[in-house]
Amino acid sequence: MSSIDDKGENLYNRVLDAARRREDQVMLNRLLGVVNGDLVAVEARYHRDKSCVTNYTNERNIAALSPADNNTNIIIQQVIHEFKKAIIEDKQVIPFTKLRHRYIELEGSTMTKGFARNIKRLLQTAWAEVEVAFIPQPGRSDLVCSGTVSVGDAIKKAYLLNQTLADVEEDNLEDL
Repeated sequence: MSSIDDKGENLYNRVLDAARRREDQVMLNRLLGVVNGDLVAVEARYHRDKSCVTNYTNERNIAALSPADNNTNIIIQQVIHEFKKAIIEDKQVIPFTKLRHRYIELEGSTMTKGFARNIKRLLQTAWAEVEVAFIPQPGRSDLVCSGTVSVGDAIKKAYLLNQTLADVEEDNLEDL
């Protein structure tokens, strides 16, 4: 891959400009970490057919970002606002499903499964400036916690949370 694309333009600058216009914080963070815009030196990659970089930098695709995207950003910011203190300051470990359910509540309509999966990516992008970790748990919801919480502590807190929920559920069954 070359830092100069087949049109003779500087690919780094084209992608950087597209990322700024798209307000794509993850891509901006990656690109701003590239010394002198030298994509070859950092071994940057894109798909063999180059369609992803073409689609990403395409003027019509950037212009087509709809008001619905803006509404999505507003809802994502609301979810972050509601959970920020618990996650960042109180160092709580929260199952990702709780954040996703809150997003769906605020969004107010039924969502497709595909978009529901994108909520995680949108939250990760929006939380790019602060240390928030999404810890995968095979067969269970990811854990969301402060990046300053160790993985071991996060898993312990999740275990205690699951035990508490199981105890509450057992008590509710006994009450029936």
